[in-house]
Order: sequence, then C-alpha cells, then structure tokens
Amino acid sequence: SWAIGITLRPGKSYMEITGRLVNSTENDNSMLYWSNVSTLVDDNYQIIFPQSTEFVTFHCKNWFAHWPVTREPFNGIDEYADGIDASWWKNHFMSNSMFVHDLKEDFIAGYDHGRKAGTMLAGNHHIVKGGKFWLWGPNSEWDTRILTDNDGHYCELMVGAYSDNQPDYCWLNPYETKEFTAYWYGIRDLKHVNRGNEHATVNMEVGADGRLHLAANVTRIRPDARIVVRRGGKTLYETTALIAPDKPFAADTKVPAEEVAEPSEVTMYLYDSEGNELISYHPYKLDRTKPMPDPVMPLNPDPKSVENTEEVYYLGMRNLQF
Repeated sequence: SWAIGITLRPGKSYMEITGRLVNSTENDNSMLYWSNVSTLVDDNYQIIFPQSTEFVTFHCKNWFAHWPVTREPFNGIDEYADGIDASWWKNHFMSNSMFVHDLKEDFIAGYDHGRKAGTMLAGNHHIVKGGKFWLWGPNSEWDTRILTDNDGHYCELMVGAYSDNQPDYCWLNPYETKEFTAYWYGIRDLKHVNRGNEHATVNMEVGADGRLHLAANVTRIRPDARIVVRRGGKTLYETTALIAPDKPFAADTKVPAEEVAEPSEVTMYLYDSEGNELISYHPYKLDRTKPMPDPVMPLNPDPKSVENTEEVYYLGMRNLQF
C-alpha cells in the first residue's frame, strides 16, 4: 500500500511532498515510485540538471550520452551525435526521455528564460535518487491540441524515490516501510539555476574579467540574509539583504580577474540571520574525457539477437530478472 501527502506550510512557499510505501505482507515485494511536474515550454525553456551531471541515460539504461552537449546517438536518434545542447527543449527532434546518471545533488529544475521563471524540485538525493525529463519535442508526432487544452507544448520534470531509472524497481522486505520527502516550488528572476534545496535556489555567474552575477530565491522570509562569495579563506563579496519568496535577490559586482581565474575555486554562500548556511555553490570542473558507462543489456532475451532498439527496450521491461 502507499500514501502520498501534499502539505502547504504557513510561511513557506513550497509544496512538501511526502510518501510512505508499505509492504504489509510476509513476502518480499517490489516498488517503483516516480512523480512529475508538467510545465509549459517554448523555445526559451531550459531543463536544469546539476552541473555535476556528466551523463544522461534512457529507459533501462540502454543508451548513454554526455550532458548537456551530446556527442553520440541517443535512443536511436543520430542527430544527437552532432553536438546538441540537450538542456534546451527546442533542440530535441521528437519525443524523448533523459535520466540523470548518478545524481549527486538534491535537485533538478526547469527555467523559462523568456518568462524569467521556472520550477524547482528538491529532495535528499540519497533517497530521491531519480531525476528525469520527458518531452514530446517541437516536432511532436502528436497535435498539440491533443497534448493540452489550450497551452501547446509541455515538458515533464520527474523525480524518483529509491530509484534512478524506469523501470528500476526497489525491494520492500516483509512488513517494511519506506518514506521520502520532496519539495516543489516556483523560482524567478535568477537568469539561470546552479543549485537548489528546500531552503533556497541560487545562481552565480563568473566572468573571466571578474564580473559576478549573484541571485537567490528563498522559500520563506529571510530578514538579514547574508550573501558571501569566497575564494579559499578570502572574502570577495559580502552583503546583507531581506530575501523572501516575493523578494528575490540579485546583484552584479566586480572583483579582481585573477581571483576568479579558476571559477571552481570560487564559492557563493547564503546564510540566514543566525549565520546558518542555507545553501552554497561553486562551479564544477568536470573531466570531459571520462568514458561513458556501458549500456545495461536485458538478461533475457540476448540483446545481440534483437536489432530494433525499441524492441530491446520493451523486451527488457517485460523480462526484467531480479
């Protein structure tokens, strides 16, 4: 059995999503939990996975690609090998799913650069381990009048608890209960998204000339919030401000260019009025030469005997062996 709770807390701008999954039998039982937010999309819409994301994968993990710029065919679509920035909705040729491979942070998000607003989905990534989007794409095989009543195209931002793929079942022991919590809320006036959690979403853009753009949203009123940028033990920028769900923070400043020559050494911190850290972010320096994971092939039937990719996918779902 399962139960889902949606809680609106006084003074908080997020929806708190809680789940409880119960095996009330004397047998082991499998479970699979995913949920999604459907968002309006257009050419200005960008899917935001954490910057620590190196690869994305498809259902059953039988395709992998680099993220955000793909270098290889994906889900049988050769055009992804041409260097497509897959974070932008407009760059997808048709319907597709992409899952974060090895989610290392507590969020996924989407941001409409035209509307200057988006959606944050946050949760403990050790439990809310799955991050994914599904879209029909600009050249959808479906008429948009079928997809929504009047709004045209949409994208589904999805999170999974105790699972990082579909299908990727988790087991419940006899009489075991598993629980999870996630937080969904709106974000705006950030220019981009670098990191988010239940307390805040932040963006820091570091220019080679030393220019910094700093922005933050919070999920409750934060009087005297403190925004600090440091490199090592040296403070490059600091200010105090009232930040609230209806009062986003944004600032532009300039520091000596040599201080930000290596952006991964620069960290933005957001503290509450008591000095507690709400969130922090530093740019990532990823090894783009790292080899991709090997596709996971169905155990039965032998995937080498199945030429059609979709057939491998559906046979794999139907014949999963545990």
